[in-house]
Parts: sequence; C-alpha cells; structure tokens
Amino acid sequence: MYRIGLKTADSMFGKLVTMLERKGALDDALVIVLSDHGEALGLVNDTFIKDGAIIEGLGAPLKTMDAGHGQSVLSPSQYRVLLGFRTFGQEPVFVTSGSDLPSLATVEDIAPTILNLLGMDKDPLNTSGVSFAELLRSAGAPVAANVEPQRIRFTETDLAVLPAPEGGVDEVGTARANSKFFTIDPQAARLHIRRDFTPLALAYKERAAFTARDLLAALPAGPYLHQYVYFDMESGTGRLLSGRPGPELRDGQRLWDELHMHFDGELRPPTRVTMEDWPVFDEQWRSFLADRKARAKVADPGYKLDPTDTQAAAGVAQ
Repeated sequence: MYRIGLKTADSMFGKLVTMLERKGALDDALVIVLSDHGEALGLVNDTFIKDGAIIEGLGAPLKTMDAGHGQSVLSPSQYRVLLGFRTFGQEPVFVTSGSDLPSLATVEDIAPTILNLLGMDKDPLNTSGVSFAELLRSAGAPVAANVEPQRIRFTETDLAVLPAPEGGVDEVGTARANSKFFTIDPQAARLHIRRDFTPLALAYKERAAFTARDLLAALPAGPYLHQYVYFDMESGTGRLLSGRPGPELRDGQRLWDELHMHFDGELRPPTRVTMEDWPVFDEQWRSFLADRKARAKVADPGYKLDPTDTQAAAGVAQ
C-alpha cells in the first residue's frame, strides 16, 4: 500500500509540474520540494532500539513507536524528509544534475539558501539555518561540505497515534483522542488547538538534539520529569543520563547544552523510571489535565468539561 501511495503521489506531482511548465509558471523559477515528515514502517532500521541494544541505567523498557511519523525521536525514519531543489528557465541559477548533495541539512536551511541564490547578502528573516547554495551551484562537483559532521540539528514529536492491541494503529481511538485537542473558531471557521490543551501537548512531546553520530533524547516521564537518553549511533549503544554529563562524554555535554538552549523553558528535571512508576505517571497525566480544565472553566464559565477528555489525555500521552 505504501509503494502504491508513493507511485500515485509521484504521478500526481509530475502532472502538476507539466501543467505549470505548459502555463509558463516555471519560467525563471526555483522549485523546492519537501515532505512534511518521514515514515516508519516497523522495519529493522526504523528505530535506534534494536534487538540486543544496550542502554545502560534504564529502570524500565522505553515505550517507542516504530511505525508512523512524528511518534518517536528514537525513530530516525520518521523525521528524515525529502528536500529537493530544481531551477527552471533559460538562465538557471544552478545546473540540475540529479545529485545527492553531501550536506547535513534541515528545513531551517531553506530560507538562507533561497536568499543566497537570490543574491541577498543580508538575512532579513534572522534564520537559524545555513545556506548550501554553494553546493547547489557546484552541480555535484567535488566541493567541501558547508557543514561539519558534528553539526547539531533538532527534532520533536507531534500528537501521537494509539497502538492497536493486535498491532498497527488504532485509527478510531487515535481520531477520538486527538480530536479533543482541537476546536473550531465559529467566526473564522478555522480549526485550531484549544488553549487549555496546549500545556498537555507541550508536556508529552519528545525532543532530541543530534549530530551525524550521536543523539540526546528528552523523553517525558509524566508531565513533570524527563528521562534523558544518550545514544552513540555508530555503536548502537546508549545510556541514561542523570544530569549534564561530565568531561568523559564531551559530545554528550555539547548535545545537553544545545538541547536545553534550543528548547529553553520546555525541559524538565531528569529522572530514572521504573515499571512501578507507570501507574503513578498515568495518574499525574490525568491530574495535570484536570487542573488545566478547571482553570479553563474559571476563565470561561460557559465551558463544558467533556468527561472523556481525561481518558483521551492519558491514552495519547502513553
């Protein structure tokens, strides 16, 4: 089914480009194509945690989803995206050669790359990315990559899907749980996240900082704590961190500092989770949401509490 979906999307995109060319909309144009997420299909390489993986210091198994997208920062297939550039017209900005560029890029690099290709020296957007316009202009010729292998990039999860007891995804349960996070503005007719659910959405996000070789993940342990897990992707091993690592783990120190700087104000104190803690955390999630709902009701007396909201919150958080 996934392969069929890819062929269908490819065919539709080809028709779109052909139509734009026929209308002259691509004359002197730069086209950038990116996917909004990757995809994990439960394959061997869809997670860092493989059979036989050693993670020192854990007190309980890590709950990870190796299927879908936006579910786990420990599943690299879910946040590796397609990013392609092509120029059209009689005088192209760069020659399209169909080459993979040797650069560690993120979607944050798109804006500075475009500005550079347009000949704009200053960056009015104040972007945090880096330009790889030089690599595009080189048309795949040997050129030093514009970023070193130890460049730190970041990722985080979104609203989660619920696993089905027999495997796969519980589509009905996921739709029911996640729909609680949204409401419709009757004036603008737009769907947006409910204010009282925003703290919950932020609380159960997983976050990570990573290089080409290592990764530091902050995994929620209830709404008030995080488990910090450091992975050496080359060796396939990891360790639980009880705090900022010492000088014996220089790469870990750097990731720790950058993670806390990038997600400033969002990260919680470190902890070590055992299986005995799981029911405690479940109750904390329910209490956390109930407190937010109570505050929302005080702010808006007309607000009605949906009794399934706390159930949905606990299920999605898991």
